[in-house]
Amino acid sequence: EDVEWSRSPRQAAQVGLEWLQSSALRWQRYNGCYGCHVQGQALMGMSIVQDSGYRVNEAVLEELADFVRGAQAKDGSWHDQEQLTATQFAAMGLAWVGRDGAASSDRELQDALSLLLKKQSASGEFPVDMNEVPIAQGSMMTTSNSLFALRMGSGLKTGAADGAAGDAAFQWILQGSVDTTQDAAMQLLAISREAPALPLKTVRMKQLLGLQREDGGWKEAPRASGSGTFSTGQVLYALKLSGQQVGSAEFGAGVRFL
Repeated sequence: EDVEWSRSPRQAAQVGLEWLQSSALRWQRYNGCYGCHVQGQALMGMSIVQDSGYRVNEAVLEELADFVRGAQAKDGSWHDQEQLTATQFAAMGLAWVGRDGAASSDRELQDALSLLLKKQSASGEFPVDMNEVPIAQGSMMTTSNSLFALRMGSGLKTGAADGAAGDAAFQWILQGSVDTTQDAAMQLLAISREAPALPLKTVRMKQLLGLQREDGGWKEAPRASGSGTFSTGQVLYALKLSGQQVGSAEFGAGVRFL
């Protein structure tokens, strides 16, 4: 039976964080391997909430990060197959851990970026080589995450080899096909970080807000049967970074859905 949710959004986020920490570590210890988005997404989430005053288990964060580093191959990659997708998740996670400036001297991250640069296409795209809906689908995700890792790893500088690669990746993101909610969210995140004054940012924000359903959530793709927690959380995160007010009716409806 449906009951009224009694926690505040912040309390709910703390409970979600505690699940994320324990679940990711349990998965890692049980399987004994690097799980692409498992550790990378957990490191991202834990790093974000660290900056917002939530209670983060530092020992868990360190164990996850150390395991990721230890699972890296000599060529800078992760996994024998689907290397680009696996590597960009790891690079994104390590970039978040080193967001205070340590990323530019992180050896494992730098090796990962070297591998990613070798796999970047002439168009600037970091092509996705894994299809595990909803999280691993489409090159907008891999290119946006790789761009973030490149910028963090180079100290947000442009002009160098990795800077030029990042610039090319951003141009591809601006022109790339937007087919899913994740595509739109990832494009919006990249624009908000790289060039927040671009008119396309406002266009994409309005488009995403227009796709919000009556229950407050967002579908993962047009063909989905209903709203999803993954897509809703991702859209709210992208909207927040792009400047959407958390006190707006649309944002509140999305939070209540979650």
